Amino acid sequence: MSLICYLDDSGNNDDPIITLAGYISPAHDWCLFELEARALFDEWELLYLHTVELHQRKGQFKDWTRDQAATFANRFFSILHRNTYAGFEFSVHKSTFEAKKSIYNLEQQSSPLGFCFHGIIHRLVNDESIKDALSLPGIDLSFVVEAGNKHEEEVQRRFNKIQRQDPNRFSTLRFVPKKEKIALQAADFFAYFSRRLRVRSTAAKHYRTEVQFFETATGEMPHHHFLATDFGG
Repeated sequence: MSLICYLDDSGNNDDPIITLAGYISPAHDWCLFELEARALFDEWELLYLHTVELHQRKGQFKDWTRDQAATFANRFFSILHRNTYAGFEFSVHKSTFEAKKSIYNLEQQSSPLGFCFHGIIHRLVNDESIKDALSLPGIDLSFVVEAGNKHEEEVQRRFNKIQRQDPNRFSTLRFVPKKEKIALQAADFFAYFSRRLRVRSTAAKHYRTEVQFFETATGEMPHHHFLATDFGG
């Protein structure tokens, strides 16, 4: 049986931070999530969830109120909470990463996104519950990452190296378009708000409002956050 971690990234070229985030659960539970979430989407007459559109109430969410957006998001995450273990986020301060490549002898072709992926893996396999699950016979870990990022080749290379070192624990890595899996759309929500709240000042006009929206939406869903600002080890 596979544990599957769905991951999406957030951050464009101008952002000082890039974030990779998503959720992990057994494959069977992900199937249940997709069915329940699709039923919710049908109820609200949605084709998919694109978090920036929900947050700005554009596209499919054009005529929604803020309360409607929060209610939908909370119901969505209630389904996610029932069917997944936890969310994991790993963010990198890009300029610091680039500056310290030569100081710490990091691979010169490595990218902040690739480092995020490596960091996510490290945090997953050191989580006590996941570690215990992966120690059982027949349990392994797979990844599904949103397709289309220019650093896909590096992410694949990093995964292949880890898999060769530990083939019993690591199974597959796939790149899938976001609209094909609602699990990736959930990861998009987590990555979007994590990156957005990291780059904004806590004194910014709408900072507290956005924190409250994220917390109201996600409810009791556990989230594990990490920001890398030093790369010496």
